[in-house]
Amino acid sequence: MYGPAAGAAILAAIAAFMFLWMMVFAFYAVPMIVLMWRVFDKAGKPGWTAIVPVYNLVIMGEIGRVDSWIGWTAAGTVVANWLFVGNSLSRLLSLVTLGFGIYLFIKMAQRFNKEASFWVLAVLLPIVAVFMTRDLKYKK
Repeated sequence: MYGPAAGAAILAAIAAFMFLWMMVFAFYAVPMIVLMWRVFDKAGKPGWTAIVPVYNLVIMGEIGRVDSWIGWTAAGTVVANWLFVGNSLSRLLSLVTLGFGIYLFIKMAQRFNKEASFWVLAVLLPIVAVFMTRDLKYKK
C-alpha cells in the first residue's frame, strides 16, 4: 500500500526531528551545563554536581542556604514525576517541581547578590548568561 517514497518521507521526518533536538541540545543544554558548572564552582561546590540530574537540586538548595528538606523534596518530585509519566499526577508534580526550581533559583540569586532577572536570563538564554558569570561573587 505504501511505496518507497512514504518510507523515505518517514525517515526524512525522523532525521529532521533528531536534528532539531541536537540543535536544542547544542544551543540550550550545553550552555546551561556550563553556566551551572561555573555557578557551582563559584559557590565552592564541585562542578560535576551540576550535571547529576537529581543531586544538583539538593546542591542548589545548599548554595541558596535553604533548609535541606526543600532540596530533597524538589529532587523527590523529579523522581516521582519520572515514576508517574502520563498520569494526571505527573502534571501536578511538574508544576510542583517548577515551583521548587524557581524558589531555588531565587535563593541562589540572593547568595550571589544578583537580581532575579539574571536567573530569568540564565534560564531563557543560558548562552548569554555564561559570559556574565565572570563577576559572580558568592556570599558565604
